[in-house]
Amino acid sequence: MGAIQEASGDELATRETPEGLEDVTQDDLVFPRRRIVQPISQVGTPGMFRCSLTGEEAEELVVTPLRYRPGRVLWDPRDVEMERPICRSRDGLVPDSSIEEPAGQECCRVEGNRRVPVCMQAQWGENGERPPCAQTREFIMLDHATRMPFLMSLSRSATKAAKSILSYASLRRVPLYYVQAALRLNEVRSSKGKYFVPEVHSFAVIDSDEPRALYNTVQGYDDARTDQAEQSSPSASDDGMPF
Repeated sequence: MGAIQEASGDELATRETPEGLEDVTQDDLVFPRRRIVQPISQVGTPGMFRCSLTGEEAEELVVTPLRYRPGRVLWDPRDVEMERPICRSRDGLVPDSSIEEPAGQECCRVEGNRRVPVCMQAQWGENGERPPCAQTREFIMLDHATRMPFLMSLSRSATKAAKSILSYASLRRVPLYYVQAALRLNEVRSSKGKYFVPEVHSFAVIDSDEPRALYNTVQGYDDARTDQAEQSSPSASDDGMPF
């Protein structure tokens, strides 16, 4: 990771409302999702971050995390396009209300400061096999290049990047929304094939109170609105990686 830098608060200054959008409220907006395009993805250029709303792609993202929530997702291994999960939790504890036939009534239970898997689909195998239902780290982030908030779900091999961001904020003892992180994709080759994993290559602390306003704005956002808007769109798994 690169050296710690200080980011100017001017980079996060809010823009005036464009003409014609004066009556638009938060309820009218749908945040796009940023996905990692993998070699098995149906659309996009492998090794790029792709925006679900505009189709724009980027090799690198400079972001500020505005919200973090743990979650879980269970995909049907026969569903190559991974358009809709078998089961999903938006808090990592119970299945989402949109799931008609959840894998269980409870995903995990909080014991102390740990989440203990309860559902069989969330438990590791006796020989260390990964649970079919993957733990996810769900973020709403601000893209510094486009100035658009977006959703990003990190799991499996992408977990290291999520933990790096959370650990940095914790060790620096700053709110999550004061962190600026630069994400790049690293190509990995294994017996399972080639895929891309996000990694954080530099951090900065933002010396401005402006992120707090953005933080407060996105807290009530319902991620299901993004999912509903994308139901008819080709997609990959949330982080694009089956590993």
